[in-house]
Amino acid sequence: MPNGPLSVQTLTGAEIAAHDWAATSLGPIEGWPISLRSLLGMMLSCPTPMFLAWGPELLCFYNDAYRPLLGVRLERALGERFDVVWANIWDELIPLVDRTLAGGNVIATDMKLDLARTGEPEESWWSFTYSPPSTMPAGSPGCCA
Repeated sequence: MPNGPLSVQTLTGAEIAAHDWAATSLGPIEGWPISLRSLLGMMLSCPTPMFLAWGPELLCFYNDAYRPLLGVRLERALGERFDVVWANIWDELIPLVDRTLAGGNVIATDMKLDLARTGEPEESWWSFTYSPPSTMPAGSPGCCA
């Protein structure tokens, strides 16, 4: 769990535990749904990059392996809205996110995206999937990558 033993085992888990969630729509960790805490526990222990956008605002969570993909966004990404973190590629992502929020799964193969991880344009191709979290409470939006 984000505020349990796993948080001291991963850098991102420790940052989640220390973050001021009371200042967000999620509120304090103690009030989070079990489904979110369970999903984060699984995600944080995964050795491959994982990303979660949770709730109506699609607030961002990620694991240690995802951190390099954020690049210059890393300092402000945790708990920020998905569309704010990835503003420079949001036009390319929104159709995929919309399909996922509608309950579908998305597979993107060799999709050209300018992540600008260093702050400078970079031409790169990415393969990834988006899926709705199976643990989301009914009617709650979310997206796992």
